[in-house]
Amino acid sequence: MSTKRNVTWIGKRTAGSEPHEMIESLAGEYLGYLWVLPDFLVIQHIKRNIEQYYVSENGKKIKVVLGIHDGKEYLKTEQDSYSPDTLLHLPTLHIERLEPVNKRRFEF
Repeated sequence: MSTKRNVTWIGKRTAGSEPHEMIESLAGEYLGYLWVLPDFLVIQHIKRNIEQYYVSENGKKIKVVLGIHDGKEYLKTEQDSYSPDTLLHLPTLHIERLEPVNKRRFEF
């Protein structure tokens, strides 16, 4: 059975004006820890059924799926048509602004 991850943030590319090209990464919390995965890895996880991703909206889980445009795979939700609007409306995670992890947190 694959792991299910709730997507709460996205990373956006600065280049690319087409909506399907804008999502660079997905992010969320899993077991209390922040996770951030690049789009190409999420695509591989979905294709190989390693992990499932979803967005919570109004108490419903909306599955993240693959779209194809001009032969290139990209991420969107099952309720989106061409443009990944549901993902693009999530807050943007600015990785460079994250605080370093407290190393003592992992000491036994």
